[in-house]
Amino acid sequence: MLSLASKEERLKVFGTCLSHICVILVFYTPVVLSSATHRFGCHIASHKHILITGFYLLFPPTVNPIVYGVKTKQIHERVFIAFSLKRV
Repeated sequence: MLSLASKEERLKVFGTCLSHICVILVFYTPVVLSSATHRFGCHIASHKHILITGFYLLFPPTVNPIVYGVKTKQIHERVFIAFSLKRV
């Protein structure tokens, strides 16, 4: 990655790697939390186990398009325009 010729190529590769790392963290962090609470959380109420499991199942698929969509120039521009408009 660092041996690429131009600065633009390195930034593009770094951006792609950063997106992949974010998605991996978004997926594995809830997995580890869910596993740890099921293994060591004997005193945790069952509804909290269900809540953590629901978070594990719903959070990664929800955030995945957001992480990759931020890189898309068209989406980035539309979001910028939507938030920069002054409301009267």
